[in-house]
Amino acid sequence: LCEKCQIDPLVGYISPSSDLFVSGKYKSNSIHFEHRFEMARLACNEHNKTLGVIHIYPDSWEGHQPGFVNFPEVRDHFETVLKKLFPTKNLLVLYVIGADLFMRNKLWDSSGYVVVSRPGFDIDIKSSPKRDLYICSDQEYTKLLSGIDPVAFMEAIKNGQQIQNLTYISVARYLQEALHKGYFVTDWNFMKLL
Repeated sequence: LCEKCQIDPLVGYISPSSDLFVSGKYKSNSIHFEHRFEMARLACNEHNKTLGVIHIYPDSWEGHQPGFVNFPEVRDHFETVLKKLFPTKNLLVLYVIGADLFMRNKLWDSSGYVVVSRPGFDIDIKSSPKRDLYICSDQEYTKLLSGIDPVAFMEAIKNGQQIQNLTYISVARYLQEALHKGYFVTDWNFMKLL
């Protein structure tokens, strides 16, 4: 996006969804917002230590809402916050979303999105810089998403498989400690996580 569209990213935010949404999607495999937010915080801290990366910060607004907050509302929230923080700057707020979610929510007439194709899911919409809609089907980036599957991640934990290659070490340690203390789904085998 930087090279092709001359957009210089300043910062990224990760916004864990509300418990209502996650529990509806993952049922008994869902993890409470408090723990998901802490893992996002740990991952962001570890990521931000890398030189030359765009810093990413967790935000709790979406997770603290009483009900489901749809993607456009989350994007609008960040735009409002950033405009208050930087009132004299001309900032562009883009929501990064998987192509499957983008298409399922019929957002093709919307603006303010970076749509990333996931492996096995092609998108036939073209980028439209006039609408601030950018489609990324570049294998260099989409392959990064190939191993990110929350259900497969949870199954790896349940089966006692090592997960340090799936997440940051600080997150794996947090999961190990949380499982050991019985914070969530106590039937998982957590002894081989690291």
